[in-house]
Amino acid sequence: MCQTCNGTGGLAIEHSWGIQFEPCPDTNCDFEVDNSDLERLQAWLDEQKRRESA
Repeated sequence: MCQTCNGTGGLAIEHSWGIQFEPCPDTNCDFEVDNSDLERLQAWLDEQKRRESA
């Protein structure tokens, strides 16, 4: 696990106006993005689009 971001993939920086997320600056960060939710959502959207055009 990355010691810089603690395995989150980035740093959450608190400001008076809100929270800013910056990607981990460590070049040795071993965080891997899990896109399975995005892929599932895209498949569902594609299916909906296909049904509408049928």
